[in-house]
Amino acid sequence: MHRPAMVRTSAWLSAIAILVVGATSMVANAASAMATPPKTWSVSAQYPSGGNPTSLTSVSCASARDCVAVGRYGSQLGVAIYTTDGGATWTISKSGVLTSQQSYANGFFGVSCVPYKTSAWCDAVASVGTMAYVVYSSDAGMDWNEGSLLDASALVSISCVPQDSSAPWCVVVGYGAYYSHDGGKTWTLSPSVSTSGTPALSSVSCANNKDCVAVGTSSYYTVNGGSTWTEINPNPVLAPVGYVSCAQAHHRSQCTAVFDNTSCHSNDGGPSWTCESGFDLGPSGRFDPLSCVTGSTCTAGGETSGGAEVLDTTDGGSDWAISAAGTAVFSKASSLGGDRVSSDPVSCVAELCSAVGKGSDGNPLIFIGPRPL
Repeated sequence: MHRPAMVRTSAWLSAIAILVVGATSMVANAASAMATPPKTWSVSAQYPSGGNPTSLTSVSCASARDCVAVGRYGSQLGVAIYTTDGGATWTISKSGVLTSQQSYANGFFGVSCVPYKTSAWCDAVASVGTMAYVVYSSDAGMDWNEGSLLDASALVSISCVPQDSSAPWCVVVGYGAYYSHDGGKTWTLSPSVSTSGTPALSSVSCANNKDCVAVGTSSYYTVNGGSTWTEINPNPVLAPVGYVSCAQAHHRSQCTAVFDNTSCHSNDGGPSWTCESGFDLGPSGRFDPLSCVTGSTCTAGGETSGGAEVLDTTDGGSDWAISAAGTAVFSKASSLGGDRVSSDPVSCVAELCSAVGKGSDGNPLIFIGPRPL
């Protein structure tokens, strides 16, 4: 079996202080907020038990300044936490539909944030019974509103792309796929996507407002913004749950997908794929979700017999390296993404990456670190 070498080739920029947080507002121990991109991964926020989020499942950064993490309180309450200073401070949102942590059963599964005017626009998805909700924020996670109710028993992954000064265009998937051209206020069902499976689709990523890929028990690509989808044959993801991230590369979109210990790459936005398997992640090791800043540069979560890891690639997934910049800090985490099988616990922008996970004590953690160069 082919086993690409786990060789570390990336260089890193400069350092960030470790930040410790309280219950509803996280106050930096460092003297000032991050002024330069980080050199190593560090704990940006941690939550002791009692009065704090039970689990953080997903995180998304629109810029080096604006990020939002989502999850749940207890078993029935949705929670969103935002930073507008690159992780120096984090605040639990208690405004709009999230006042007193609205009862979204099982909390939020996924979140996607993109630049919007001078701030960020974010959408977060939750499922309640046989219906699904998407809540949206036009001010980087401070205030939230509820979009139209979706007739789907589970929607688990969401991807948005910016649209100049107007609301972003978004796609959300799980049991089926929906698309929105107004930032999540209203949604339209895509009829060409299967609604069977567990769920049928576990991850979606859009490189622009036309090209997206969704993967799962069946996988699809769209070239018209989600109005219609084409099934990918053969399916690059040979597992019930896989993850994908796409980025614009010159005049085309490129995507990387991972599942178990296999990594696949598409240079044409989804129709064709090349896969590498047998990555040595240790006993019971597997890839977790990933985030690609360019067509070839990505950061992925990973789980090994020793706990959580962060892995980087600079060649579209042909080779992955366990991040030497994160080895020490991720020993504090038992997993990334809390207790959700389908989530997006890693998010990267040009300057940095953020990740959410669960500590060895079971309490939520937020990390800030460098992206591969």
